[in-house]
Amino acid sequence: MVKKRLLAIITMIVMVFAMAPLSLNIAYAEPGDNDLAVTGKVAVINRSLIKKKTRKLDVSRVLSFYNEGNGELAFSKVKGNKKITINKTSGQVKVSKGLKTGTYPVIVSITAAGDDSHSAVTKEVTFKVRITKALKTKKIMGISCISKDGFWFPKAFGEAELTKTELLELGQSQDIEYLQSSINTYADAIRFFRVNGHEESYDRANESVYSALFDRKTNRRSFCKAVLYLISDDYADTGMMTYINSDDTDNRCLGYLKKGSYYYAIDPLDGIFYNSKRWIGFLPSAKYMKKDLADLNDIVKSHIKEIGPIATANVEKYPRPIDEPLLTSAQIRELAASDLTLDQAAAKISTVSDALSFLKESGYVVGKFSYNRNFYYGNSEWVTGLSADFTYRNLAGSCGGTSNLLNRLLKDDFDEEGYVEMRSTDGGHYMNYFKRGDTYYFCDFAGIDSMKDPFSYLDLETTDPQEFRDYFLSLEPGYDDINAPEYLLNLFMYAKNGEDLAPCGRDGNSPFKPNTQSRFPDLYPNDLENLIILLHRDDYPMRSAGAPGYDLWPAETHIPGDDGNYYD
Repeated sequence: MVKKRLLAIITMIVMVFAMAPLSLNIAYAEPGDNDLAVTGKVAVINRSLIKKKTRKLDVSRVLSFYNEGNGELAFSKVKGNKKITINKTSGQVKVSKGLKTGTYPVIVSITAAGDDSHSAVTKEVTFKVRITKALKTKKIMGISCISKDGFWFPKAFGEAELTKTELLELGQSQDIEYLQSSINTYADAIRFFRVNGHEESYDRANESVYSALFDRKTNRRSFCKAVLYLISDDYADTGMMTYINSDDTDNRCLGYLKKGSYYYAIDPLDGIFYNSKRWIGFLPSAKYMKKDLADLNDIVKSHIKEIGPIATANVEKYPRPIDEPLLTSAQIRELAASDLTLDQAAAKISTVSDALSFLKESGYVVGKFSYNRNFYYGNSEWVTGLSADFTYRNLAGSCGGTSNLLNRLLKDDFDEEGYVEMRSTDGGHYMNYFKRGDTYYFCDFAGIDSMKDPFSYLDLETTDPQEFRDYFLSLEPGYDDINAPEYLLNLFMYAKNGEDLAPCGRDGNSPFKPNTQSRFPDLYPNDLENLIILLHRDDYPMRSAGAPGYDLWPAETHIPGDDGNYYD
């Protein structure tokens, strides 16, 4: 299967016809709209793994597609070793057993058939199959493993494919999607970080896959997510197992991947930073391979307890996008250059993937406006974030404005759309949620910069909203500590389809926040739909009240930006 996140996936192309008597002229798209953009790769197979068994390689192992063109794809081999063949429709490559050590170039012809609005396009591309010398193998924790650069990993994971030189070249890239398309095995993901000198940090201020890949210094959670990001399309399933120890609040992040019928526990941090000779840094008293993910989690949890009592143990599906793009890169660029109104953009965009690509191409900045609108209505003070219109106009916004904008761009594209709000002793934060069928997708587009890290926005996918409460509380030990500045006072969600955030308010009856002389904003509008209280403290209950409508909010003029300038 071709890499999902790299491909410009074509769905519906509007047919443009120029009618003339007794004829139909096809109006072909402008150059670039139907380009077939593809490059060849090097697929590495270890000699020991092909000596007695034919290997089948998915097309993504040998080709990188940046644009599939239009219409069905067809493949044909032009030139190359007779033991290497390619499937005409799927592009799957078969390498027959017994092929000797060496590098074998293969020229393949690829045709995008076109459609009613686009002509067919054919390109010839060369990929290579490299058969390497047999690697050492041995049993570790009862699992057959192979070694590369002193790093032992299960044979089932797939062999290392890239040379040290190739990994160093990848380290010069600033393209997150290119890295993912180039790294296809767990071994190479680990080696990428080791070769390029990445360092561990305990700073959680900028926790993102982007920081781990390009800043090369971030915390263990981000590095674990980054490894999983690089391989997430190469294995049947990937995710994180996060354990927080209650005695010292140490947060240990392990990963898992599924290959064949089995889930494997992985410890990327040991492999990257501590030169571990095993893929998981535990004593060989258990087999870290199970057919059931829950059983694997139990095995790992029993060993984590050796560090200290476990407060929480969560299995997280990360990273997983909500949806696939429906627009090509060329179409996104065209939309971004078209000076569309917000409503016009919303009419053309219907997936989260396309919304983020459109905003990134438009130059959107997460941040710049930390200002909130405060105003009085009756005897209460109310506050809300900047509107979607203001945020879109200025192509910048912090959590409130960014949440408003994503909600507006995706109006009517889910069964339900809305917001998640949290309020702590030292402030608050806004997030989005989307619902399709019985599934809720909790998304934080501003907590981690989604313009830099486009696959980090999805915090949790669940059918039970209350699970988000447990997930969110696990992120910061201080959320449950009344003496901590980030002590979480409430967490709630409500539906708003295409409308801005509701305001929150406080009055003379609102309680003071713990250890402060500031009153807690405990008021919410009494007309919120599908309000779900995920958390409230006994001393800080929420109260409903009549809130001012959108037409009574103050105008967004002369708004201060974090850069010292004012905006309208």
